[in-house]
Amino acid sequence: MTDLTQHWRLAFDNKFLGAWNLWKGDRYLTATVTIERVAHETVTMQGGRKEPGTLIYFKGKRVPMILTKTMGKVLQSMHGPVPKGWEGKSITLYVERGFKTRDGLADVLRIRNDRAGQGLKDQLRGGAPDDGPPEPPEQ
Repeated sequence: MTDLTQHWRLAFDNKFLGAWNLWKGDRYLTATVTIERVAHETVTMQGGRKEPGTLIYFKGKRVPMILTKTMGKVLQSMHGPVPKGWEGKSITLYVERGFKTRDGLADVLRIRNDRAGQGLKDQLRGGAPDDGPPEPPEQ
């Protein structure tokens, strides 16, 4: 029997990780997961359409996540452009609510960019000696 206190999508056999997997009680949570492997596979979409896709498998999770361009850009900024280099890395998933899709508004999975603002953080901590022109001497 389905637990009617959980997200309605959990009543179905979902082949991919989605926002519904982060629903607990009455809200979405975040989840830190470790990338086990990245694979290019043929993905069967809603309606039976098949297309090539990149899937991310996580340690301890039974279903993979479909990599979107937005998520790929975040992973590149955090761990480089080569998907093989993402394996073994930990990432934090969260849900963006009300994202506009061609089918209407939806809650979608996102990857938190832990490196966002890293240049500013480095500057505030003193940074590396070669990150910009030197300060003018005091007079």
